[in-house]
Amino acid sequence: MRFMTMEYYFLILNRTFEITVDENGVHGAIAGHLMSATNSKALTASATGNAYDLVSASKISPSHTCSAGSHKYLKLSFSNFSYSKDEIVKISYDRRSKWGMGPVPHTGKFYLTLSNGKQRELIVLGRPEIPALVSGIEDLGYTVHHT
Repeated sequence: MRFMTMEYYFLILNRTFEITVDENGVHGAIAGHLMSATNSKALTASATGNAYDLVSASKISPSHTCSAGSHKYLKLSFSNFSYSKDEIVKISYDRRSKWGMGPVPHTGKFYLTLSNGKQRELIVLGRPEIPALVSGIEDLGYTVHHT
């Protein structure tokens, strides 16, 4: 199962990930950097609701050439990540909008809480069917908590 997210870091910077959730874990491949609400791609995606309109296909395609979470996958970018199912303590979904996103289409946030105490906030981009997305994640053996 794949979907697009955005994560803020260093307070105001952001990066876009294509998230892959499988029976082994949750994996993120970098799909873009520094998105702005005034970016023409954001305005196109706002009209279509398709998160893939926000990123360049050439940025994502290298991650499709290898297994999610593999050594090769992680070496494609220092921003790529992979958490095994054992490392994930909790997955939460919050349907509320993220403040400051402007016209960038998004449908809430997933929070990954990890065994090392770290938490990642992944803003779900576009307008995917959230019930189907959550159901798909749960079908892979994860519990998704709603906040």
